[in-house]
This record gives sequence, C-alpha cells and structure tokens, in this order.
Amino acid sequence: MHQLVANLLLHLYPTQPGASCTWTLEDVVLELCIRVGLDPRNVNVKPLRGWYVRGFTIIPTYPCTEALRALSNVYLFDVSNYDGRVTFQPRGMDAVALITEADMLGDGSDIEQQRRADSLSVPRVMHLNYHDVLGGLATDKQSSERPGDRRAVGETSIQTPVLMHAGEAAKVVAVNHKLLSEDQRGELKLSLADSFLHLAPADVVHVQWAGKTERARITRIDIQEGYQDYTLMRDRQSAYRSTAEGIPAAPQDRPPSSAIGPTLIEPLDLPLLQDADDALGLSFYVAVSGVMPAWHGCDVEMSHDGGATYSDVGIVRFSAVMGELTSSLSDHPGMIPDANSSCTVTLLTPYAELEDSNFAGMLNRANRALIGEEIVNFADADEVSEGEWELTGLLRGRLGTLAQEHAIGERFVLLDRGFLSVEPASLTDVGRTITLRATSLGTRVADATVVSFVFTGRSQTERSPAYLSARRDGSTLVVSWQGVGRIGGGALVAHAMRFAGYRVTISDGVAADIVVDTDQQQLTRSVSGLGTPLTVSVAQRNQLTGDGPRVEVIVT
Repeated sequence: MHQLVANLLLHLYPTQPGASCTWTLEDVVLELCIRVGLDPRNVNVKPLRGWYVRGFTIIPTYPCTEALRALSNVYLFDVSNYDGRVTFQPRGMDAVALITEADMLGDGSDIEQQRRADSLSVPRVMHLNYHDVLGGLATDKQSSERPGDRRAVGETSIQTPVLMHAGEAAKVVAVNHKLLSEDQRGELKLSLADSFLHLAPADVVHVQWAGKTERARITRIDIQEGYQDYTLMRDRQSAYRSTAEGIPAAPQDRPPSSAIGPTLIEPLDLPLLQDADDALGLSFYVAVSGVMPAWHGCDVEMSHDGGATYSDVGIVRFSAVMGELTSSLSDHPGMIPDANSSCTVTLLTPYAELEDSNFAGMLNRANRALIGEEIVNFADADEVSEGEWELTGLLRGRLGTLAQEHAIGERFVLLDRGFLSVEPASLTDVGRTITLRATSLGTRVADATVVSFVFTGRSQTERSPAYLSARRDGSTLVVSWQGVGRIGGGALVAHAMRFAGYRVTISDGVAADIVVDTDQQQLTRSVSGLGTPLTVSVAQRNQLTGDGPRVEVIVT
C-alpha cells in the first residue's frame, strides 16, 4: 500500500447486518483506499464480504497503512498486489496449492533455513485494550492466558481503535495470542519455477518435504530470473477460531449535558411554613429549580412595575423539588384523611426523588407539598415511570388552605423549607402584582424566566376560628368559639406576634350590624334591638392584613 496520509476522521457507529445504515468491512477498507487517492477499480475488497464494522476511529494524521493494519489485527486479513489490483485477502482460508519437494528448485535444503524463536518469547498473558460499544464506549480490556509452557511469565498489551463488544474482543485477543505462538515456529523459505507464478502473497499452500506436510501462508515473493523465492509463515487454520467469552463491560453513565438550561421559579404566597418566618412580617416564599443537571443556581430579581425595572433579590443556589400534575385530583373534605384519592406528578427537577412517610410523619410536616394553591401531605410515593410519581394517602387543606379539585398541569412544589427562600414584603405590596425574574447563572438575561403574581399577604392572614356556637336567651346573645393559632404545632399552638384579637359581627339583616372587637373567646351581648334570625360571624384579626376568613352560625 502507498504510505500516504489519510486526512480524515472516520467514526462508524455500531451496526448489525440488515440495519438501514450498515457499514461492512469492505465498505470501510474501500473508503480508506479512495481517500488516499487509489482508483476503486484497482482495489479488490470482495473477499472481505460478510464482515461488519461496529465502529472505527482514526485521527486526521493517521497513515492509511496504519488504519488498515489496525483493521487487519481484528478482522485478520492480508494485503496483496497482483494483476494490477490491490487485493485484501482474509486469513484462515483453504489452501490453494500443494508444493512438494519435486516442485522445489535445488535439493530442497533451503526449506530448513528457518528462524525458530524460543517458546518463552511468547508472553503468557496478552491483553487487548479497546472501546466497548455496550459500555458507553469507555476503554475496556479483555485478556488471553496461554495454557502451554508455564515457564512463560511475560505479559503484553495491544490496543485497537476498532469498536467491539466484550465477546468479540475476547475472541480477537485469543486468536492473536494463538497466532503469536504460531509465528514463533519460524519461517519457511523455498524457490519455485515460473509455473507457480499464479501464487501471490497472502495465499495459503500445503508444503510437503521430509515426509511431512505443513500448512503455510506466503508472506513474501522475490522475483528472480526464471524462478521465484518464497517466504512463508506456518499457518494453523484452527488458530483463527475461538470460543472465548468476554467479560461484559461495566455499564457507563453518559456524562451530564453541559447545557445549563432555564430556571423554574414559583412565587409562593403561603401561610407560615416555620415559626421563625413570622419575624419578617409580610413575606412570601420563592422556589427555584433548574431543569438540566448542569444548572448551578440563578439570579433572582423583583419588579413592582410590571417588569419595567428590577431590583436584585440575590443568587439562589439550592434547588426545590418542582413539577406538575399529570393526572387530576378530586375534591375531598380537609378534615378527613383522603385515603381514596391519588394523583400522578411529573418532577421537572433533575434527579429528584420522593420518599414515603406515615401518618405521624405527615403530622410533623413530612412530605408537605403545594398542589395548585392547596397544601397537602402525602404518605406514599411510588415511581410509576422515570420521573413520574403516584401520590396516595393524602391529608388535604393543610395550614388553612382550601381543599379543592385540581386539574392536569397544575404546579407541584415540595415544601421543604430548607430549599425555599423567603422574601420580605411591605404593607403597600398587598394587592399589588409582583414580577420575579430568574436568570440561570451562566446564561443571558434574555433567556430568563419571568413570572408574576398578586401578593395577598397570606403569611400574616389569620386562620378561621373553630367551634363557633351561639344561643339567644331572651334579649341576650351568648357566643363562644376557639381561637386557632398560626405558630407551633400539636397541643402547643399559639397566635403569632401580630395577632390583634377577634371581631364578632351580629346581624339580623335589617337593623345596623353590631360589631364587637375583643381578645376573649366568648361574648355576651344584648340584642334587644335585633329581630330573628340572627347571623353571628367571628374572624381573627391581624395588625397588618386585618380580618381573616370568617365562620358564622345562624341563631333562630
């Protein structure tokens, strides 16, 4: 072959016979020859038919001869130039001629001039380093151990740019190891008359002399005047077969994408998630998450004029678990555990997982999440497909939120306070539209995520009182109720620092309402000027947000 440089990068991906984009060995060899300037009419690759290449990589400055040698070490073929064509001949084929002592020129003594190497020169172990197509193209190794002379202790390694799987690589290294043992048996040299001019390098012949027959492969022919000198290597046909099984490559995870991607951001105008947040007064939570593994934080900005101007909130590097409903969730009373309903959620946060809990855990804030505008707890989370989770065993309407039906596509945010940021707000923000902009670190502001919401101040909105009762005793109305705190938990619940008492409203729908503010949980009031029936309502009050939601009863 011409010692030319193939300025190419040839990378063939794993294929199988019959695939729509199959590369055969003859295709690859012919492509290499064409790229170094050989006329395809002068190249014979048909003998290579039936072999398929899973992959083959060379660099732009790789000589074509080296590329062909790398292929021949795996697919075991030789290159021969005769009849004006370059022919690629696979090894291990049947012999094409029989040469006897009568055919040899002279007395045949030249055939004894062979170089036989010491068997100890053949290493005991041969390793093949290759790229495994089933192991993520990571470098892997298969080995062959020589079962013969135990005095041989050496090891050697070969490597190949040909892509294979473990079984193919094990056979390749086993065959190469056997061929190395064959080669140490030495060369045969003989001379033949012109009647054997039909023989060419790479041909296999049987040679008979001294009462024995050996199979040999022609490696060199020197043309002399009226005869030819032949150099042959002993060639055992069975050496080209192997039943070795490879050790499967360890599975390799693909490296994560370097794309940073956008940021998901959800403003959470919610009741207090922990007691310490009450010190901020009016505030809201912010949940952010990347959608790509390379996401490592975002810059959050806030606007009070619809996005005309922004003020910097800060850089957030922790990611909340966020997603959306992929099935609807039916309504259910908030005061009763929901053991019948379920919903599925697709998590958009990379590598996020959900865990199971129990009833006691849910009462202690485990698995607390926001679905739409309702806070729930879930006991069981089963991953039904990659990234999609089914939630069952629900507690509904938590922290005073409204239990309601939810549609596909509504937001899901796991309310783990350690992965949420809290932003203070002012009294003038109540009822105002606030715009948030989240720019992934390392990306342009033009690619930022922008969301808006109307701030209602739920962090300081009082809960509804409980157990309201009222009775009329003549002209006197007796009302009692139980206050509901916003901090603490279990049996230790208290009102927050900006609790401002209760407002009781008494109305008959005709006369002017009676409105009484008190810090007690009962009220006795004369209603002699009011008719019947009476509507009695009680609301808890907050210094910043005023009256919270009311409860009412009708007294006849």
